[in-house]
Amino acid sequence: MRTEELQDLLREAAAEHGPVDVASARQAVAHRAVRLRRRHRGRVGVAVSTAALFLVGALFFLAQPRGRSLRVATGPAAALPTSVIPQGWRTVDFDNARFAVPEAWPVVQGPISCGSVRSSSGVVLLGSAELLPPGCPESPFTTVRMQTTAPTSTKGRPVELSNGVKRVLIADDVSVVAYELPELGVTFTATGPQASAVAATLTASARGVALSGASKGAGSPVPRKWRTVASAGVTVRVPPSWPTRRLTAEMLPPGCGTSSLFPHPEVVLGSGRLGAFCGPGSTDGVVAPGDGVWIYPATFGQVQHATRQFGVGRLFESSSTDQTVTVIVPVGPDFVAIVVGLGSQGSVARTILSSLRTQ
Repeated sequence: MRTEELQDLLREAAAEHGPVDVASARQAVAHRAVRLRRRHRGRVGVAVSTAALFLVGALFFLAQPRGRSLRVATGPAAALPTSVIPQGWRTVDFDNARFAVPEAWPVVQGPISCGSVRSSSGVVLLGSAELLPPGCPESPFTTVRMQTTAPTSTKGRPVELSNGVKRVLIADDVSVVAYELPELGVTFTATGPQASAVAATLTASARGVALSGASKGAGSPVPRKWRTVASAGVTVRVPPSWPTRRLTAEMLPPGCGTSSLFPHPEVVLGSGRLGAFCGPGSTDGVVAPGDGVWIYPATFGQVQHATRQFGVGRLFESSSTDQTVTVIVPVGPDFVAIVVGLGSQGSVARTILSSLRTQ
């Protein structure tokens, strides 16, 4: 295998699964080489040993900072898969954070009556959600709350590192477990018998991984085999297998009639019938994660609500449970919207966002 091909494979792995653990890779390859040398003497053993040493050298080379294209992602992007999810539990993404709860627990974002949750052993309250009347139901019952908060500094505060994210303990006793996750901009509070078990799964969400460092060009390295998509004055890099679909004025936009903006990975160009009634089967907002890119002329409302600087554009502030990231980029007198699907882990989206450029 040529050096260029090996480098491409390693970059693709880094983009999909996070950065390479050089020490672990070096140790694993060395052990493998020793075993193979014992089995195969002579020229075969020498060839295996040489190939193993070459692979270690290539891994070490790719892990070194050699300009923007090879800067390795750190922090939440590398630690997202480490959160252990108990069997029968599901993950919940809220803004930049993720945690897991039993599958049957309702997840709500507004007021909910006690009668609606009495048959469950717990409930998840996101944002301004609340149980009515307060104080119900009685124990044993676990209530999990997560709310956004302004990012704060961890300097001079006792910090724990768990599942790749920093968290500051606010309360921990027999009745409540509470953490602030300052780098993710959320607070977590749980009461009840399963509070500690839920807290143990706290980590970065797909959104948190995608946004971490991407605005500064420090996202995952872009595999050389990825292709460039150019449209409306902007360019992004995407996996070569993703098809491109161009919308005419009569075509419905992505997300109509489905629970996901991107049911399958693709690149969509053009606005189509943006804002059209999608008909039965559609959902209010994106509820299922998916990988994809959609580029179209930004609406006036998007331009007005894009206030946070993000790379070459500004970040459009959407719902905390949305499974996409939208960047509004000025191109001459106009503005272009780039919508990137977060997928299940955010690592592919992170790579795409860090590749965003203007022509």
